[in-house]
Amino acid sequence: MSKNFSYFLAKRYLIPKGLFMIIINLLTIVGVCLGVAVMIVVLSVMKGFENEFQRKLLGFDPHISVWDQTDGIPDPEVPTYREIGEALEKVPGIVSQSPYMAGYVMVQKGNQVQNPLMKAILPGDQQLKELKEQDMLVAGELDLEDYISATEHYPSVIVSQALADSFNDPVDGGPLRVGDVISVLSPVTARKVLDKIRDYRELPEEDRDDANAFFDDLESLTTPTELRVSGIVSTPLYQQFIIPSLFIGQELFGKDEYDQVHGLAVFVEDPYRVKEIKDRLQSNALLPLGWNPITWFEQNRPRLEAIRMERSMMSVILFIIVIVATFCVTVTIIVTTVQKRREIGVLKAVGAQTSQIVRIFVHQGQIVGLCGVLFGVGLGLLFLHQLETVRAVIGKFGADPFPQNVYGLSELPVEIIPGSILGIAIGAIIACTVAAIPPAWAVARLDAAKALRAD
Repeated sequence: MSKNFSYFLAKRYLIPKGLFMIIINLLTIVGVCLGVAVMIVVLSVMKGFENEFQRKLLGFDPHISVWDQTDGIPDPEVPTYREIGEALEKVPGIVSQSPYMAGYVMVQKGNQVQNPLMKAILPGDQQLKELKEQDMLVAGELDLEDYISATEHYPSVIVSQALADSFNDPVDGGPLRVGDVISVLSPVTARKVLDKIRDYRELPEEDRDDANAFFDDLESLTTPTELRVSGIVSTPLYQQFIIPSLFIGQELFGKDEYDQVHGLAVFVEDPYRVKEIKDRLQSNALLPLGWNPITWFEQNRPRLEAIRMERSMMSVILFIIVIVATFCVTVTIIVTTVQKRREIGVLKAVGAQTSQIVRIFVHQGQIVGLCGVLFGVGLGLLFLHQLETVRAVIGKFGADPFPQNVYGLSELPVEIIPGSILGIAIGAIIACTVAAIPPAWAVARLDAAKALRAD
């Protein structure tokens, strides 16, 4: 008997004469196809989102932030941030370093107030170059030089798209645009005012100055800093922030008197090997007491791990959908074995072995799985290619699976990984093969005489 007769009969059973079985086989292939296509689409979008999020983080955050956690008047025996920065630039693997100020501030436009994060940097800072390289500029220019005209002189500031959109009151002119002027206050202002009032009250009556002078001092302390918007940039997860010049940040947080900063932004050659650089800084004692390094991954660990966990869980859930689709293969094989019971009895009577009977229906399951996988891969890749078109159609019904105000993405990122597609395809074919074994084994153990008599 030909060793390939199992495969020959599997093909015959896959395309039967009856319309009923043809429909069942087609539905089974469609089920596997949709399961594979959905898995490819979702995992490709999730991987693209993860990569895009990391790309924007690396364009927005320094690779290593060296925080100055000391406070008060600087110790003359401790190196200044300039001296620390010069020492850091000599470390192998570090490309550049620059000082920064960071903290939450109050931003006002008209009657509207927001509390974004402020990151004050030097006008020629590496972070501005990273923002430009990552193509995160939405409008205007990445320029922190003062705006000077015949009638105006304002320090410049760069704002995030999220902050610009948050000022949405039409009475105040709607969202922020390039050229608008905003007022900025820091929490340090309140502390300065309270300290001023406390000091004034503790003075004896005869030592107190004129009340008008006291209130003039309070007014000068509470006068907000006015900044002109020079550029608008996109951000990861639609964050609200502003980027003024370093000296503006020092003034807002009271660090200008002793020329202090909150920390140093360090950029390295390979941002995915920052832990080695951090360990080198700590082991060589390059940083004085109170200066602590933290990597971009450590700063964003909860978000990055949440995205990876979500992608892993989606992989498991979607593969369960593929497994459910393979149960259709089991049902198809059961129906086929019931219809072909007499033929199986004849095969057993002429000497066909149990393993050969099993292989007939296992091959049928493999063929169904292969067809479903091929169509599923093609459908998935086609869907990914037309993803924005599909998203636009869904948007017309008022639904958006990835709203920009949550994810900060104007269009869905896609990362097609051939290895993942190959793994999905192989897994689906194996699942279809396994699903065909139980009914195939059950029918292959039939007694030939009983099978013929039952017919």
